[in-house]
Amino acid sequence: MPYLSSDPRSAAAGRNWLTRLLYGLTWPTVAKVFAINTLATVLLKVAGVTNDIFDLLISAQVVGFTVMLAIYAGANVRPRRLPWPMLLGFCVIIGSLVGTLLVVLMKGRNVADLFDQGRAWWRFATTAGFGIAIGAIGAVVFSAHTHAAEAESETHRLEAERQRLARQMTEASLKVLQAQVEPHFL
Repeated sequence: MPYLSSDPRSAAAGRNWLTRLLYGLTWPTVAKVFAINTLATVLLKVAGVTNDIFDLLISAQVVGFTVMLAIYAGANVRPRRLPWPMLLGFCVIIGSLVGTLLVVLMKGRNVADLFDQGRAWWRFATTAGFGIAIGAIGAVVFSAHTHAAEAESETHRLEAERQRLARQMTEASLKVLQAQVEPHFL
C-alpha cells in the first residue's frame, strides 16, 4: 500500500517531523475515513438533525479527519508510560475537541460565544460528542489493525530467524560431512 509518509527512521534522522507523525497513514485509510464521515452525515440527517446536509458534511469531515490525524500522531509518538488504550482515548478526545473548534472557526462563528450562549455551547458539545463516539469506534478498529500488523511482523521475524537457524544447521552438517570425507582422501 502506498503510504502518505515515509519510514519514520529516515524522518527521525532529521528529515521531516510531519512525516514521522503520519507514518503508516495510507490513501485507502483516508478514503475509508472519508466514507465513514459521509455515512455519519447521512445517518445524522436521517435521524432528524435539522442542519443543512452540507453543513453536517463539513463538520463530520473536519472532525473525523482531525481525530484520524490525532490517532496517527499519538500512535507514532507513543509515550511509553501511557497505556495504549489511554493514549488512543486521549487522542480521540483531543482530536474531536480540536476538530470541533476548527469547525466553529471555519463557519465564521465567534469562539467567545461558546461561553456566552447556551445554544452555541450545546452545538459545540454535541459535535464534539459525536466526534468522540465515532472516533472511539475508529480507535478500536485502528488498534485492532495495529495489533494484527505487529503480530504479522513478529511472525515474519520469527520465520526469518527459523530459516536462518535452518541454514546454519545445514552448513554445520555439510562441514561435518566434509570433515569426515576429507581424511579418507588423504
